[in-house]
Amino acid sequence: MTLSSAISERKLLHRLKEGDQEAFSSLYTTHHDALYLYAYRLAGDEDQAADFVQEAFMYIWEKKALLHIETSLIAYLFRAVRHRFLNLKAHDKVRADFAANFQRHLDQSAYAVDRIIEEKELFEQLQAELAKLPQKMAQIFRLRQQNIPDREIAEQLGISEKTVKNLMSQTLKKLAHTFKRFVLFLFA
Repeated sequence: MTLSSAISERKLLHRLKEGDQEAFSSLYTTHHDALYLYAYRLAGDEDQAADFVQEAFMYIWEKKALLHIETSLIAYLFRAVRHRFLNLKAHDKVRADFAANFQRHLDQSAYAVDRIIEEKELFEQLQAELAKLPQKMAQIFRLRQQNIPDREIAEQLGISEKTVKNLMSQTLKKLAHTFKRFVLFLFA
């Protein structure tokens, strides 16, 4: 930048700070195309590039009284466009992360609901199958579900511990035939 262009840029900036619309129009006309090309190279999208440039100029106009530019005005504008691009990318990443996390949550919730429904259906089927079993076998199975040791089950029912184990084994074989998946779920 030559000395005369630096002086004229300082005068333009001073006029802009005072609210001179003509100075702003001159600034816009002089730098718009270069900023647009830069923004387009960053974004790869014409509409986004136009938005970045427009936002940078709007910011300059809105904050004109507060502007404190140490470098050249064009360098400031290029940084403003780049800043808008980086903000958009950060925002897109946040949105993508949120969408991925939300989808993961939905998938987990759907899985949990499916699992609850499946467990309820299996439990109802189990109750129906237990009703078909001889009384002692069903009692032993229910007591085992409550984590009561075989010794205590034997005492409660007045049978030997070995009988408890044998009846439980027979019960599991009968249920396994009907509920292969459920038996694995129960005793996994």
